[in-house]
Amino acid sequence: YPVISRLIQVLFLQTVRAYVAEQMETEDVQGRARWLTASTNGSIGPVLAQLHESPERRWTVRSLARQAHMAKSAFSQRFRETVGRPPLQYLTAYRMEKACEMLLDTDLGVKEIAASVGYDSASSFSNAFKRWRGQAPAVFRRNGLNGRGPMSDKTRK
Repeated sequence: YPVISRLIQVLFLQTVRAYVAEQMETEDVQGRARWLTASTNGSIGPVLAQLHESPERRWTVRSLARQAHMAKSAFSQRFRETVGRPPLQYLTAYRMEKACEMLLDTDLGVKEIAASVGYDSASSFSNAFKRWRGQAPAVFRRNGLNGRGPMSDKTRK
């Protein structure tokens, strides 16, 4: 019986390893792993913290590079390598994710949400949201997630 018990343990461990390996291949898990690595990076981590703390600020690649004490091109390259996308593309995605949460979890109007995620007007925010999510903020709020997570980059236009 000890041999059978050990074989069952080995089989169980191999099954868990295969499952974890399969899960790590998905884009969402890779994105989370990249973000975790980036957040602990000495030059990129503090910049991510600033973006998350103040998404409404008028960030530019130059101002973000200054935060990291790096040249603009070096910062942009390191950010992309570490995070997996360019800085302003990351910022837009973060703003839109935050806006989705606010649309679903608060009663704030589109104008207030737009301002809190860095847009000067409700119309510019609505246009960006439609491009990103494929529907207007009011429609998204009314329909909720409908079982869909954020659209992947592949489905965004």
